[in-house]
Amino acid sequence: MKKFLAILCAAVLAAAVLAFAGCEKVYIKGDFSQEASAEEVSALYQKAVSAEGAVQLRGAAETEEYSLRLLGKSDTRTAFTLAGESVEATAAADIDMTVSRVKSGEKYAARCRGDVDISAEGAGIGTSVKGDMYIDGTTFYLDGSMKSSGIEGDLSWKGKLVIPTGGSFTGAAAGGVDLGLGSAESMQGAVLEFWHLALGDGGKVYIDDGGSEVKIKVSFDVQYFLGLLAEEYGPVFEGLDIAASVQVDTLDYYLSYEKDTMVFTGFGAVCEASVHYEAEGVSVEIEQKASSWLLAGGKTAEAPAGLEDYEEVSVA
Repeated sequence: MKKFLAILCAAVLAAAVLAFAGCEKVYIKGDFSQEASAEEVSALYQKAVSAEGAVQLRGAAETEEYSLRLLGKSDTRTAFTLAGESVEATAAADIDMTVSRVKSGEKYAARCRGDVDISAEGAGIGTSVKGDMYIDGTTFYLDGSMKSSGIEGDLSWKGKLVIPTGGSFTGAAAGGVDLGLGSAESMQGAVLEFWHLALGDGGKVYIDDGGSEVKIKVSFDVQYFLGLLAEEYGPVFEGLDIAASVQVDTLDYYLSYEKDTMVFTGFGAVCEASVHYEAEGVSVEIEQKASSWLLAGGKTAEAPAGLEDYEEVSVA
């Protein structure tokens, strides 16, 4: 039972994190009709990534407090037939959470709260988590339900639940925003990776600096998606020429800053793609619609009332 609970918690976090790898709604909108030159991209990079780092958050320098809104939505189906064996899996996630770093006494602590609806099923095992989630850095609270089916039979919990998870939960929570540190530095990697993509080959870069914000969009095609598939599925595609079987409708990354200060205001990714490949003894089907957004500002994540009424899930 303890192992199941650990896996379930990991699955919740993985869904949030994986959403960043790839929602139909675009929160960073602009005029992206004109492709930017390499010189324009390089100049903006030099301005954005200053001596203070890749991410500056409004208010963090003065108060060491800030809030970010984390949105993720994904719907994925995979089916493989290899060497006479078939495996099919589905996963879906809909997340709308706030991550805040607030002062607590003499220290600063990170909190995360919002609505989650996550499910996964495959290889005879299924899990789902739905409700109002609150994380204080070391403890997982859920006002909702959790279910599992598989090796240990059908299991379910419903109500106000608390699951102690220890420090291992802290660093991975909230899609890469480290709830233990709650610092702007924890976002540096994602933003620097965006600029690596923008400055590299293969993507088309668009810049809109006509308003109060600078907005950047990087769009990719089939070749880049093939690279993502190779990273995620590895040996499954070894020796298979699947390029002609891949369709990429959308694969875009977004980043935005305040124009005058280059303070970070948003990051996002949208992906809609599929693979339908079939040969003798081999078939591969992947359908993915996914998006994720991390947006600066918004309300502070507050603890739910009556945490003392939450009951610890038994792991006996």
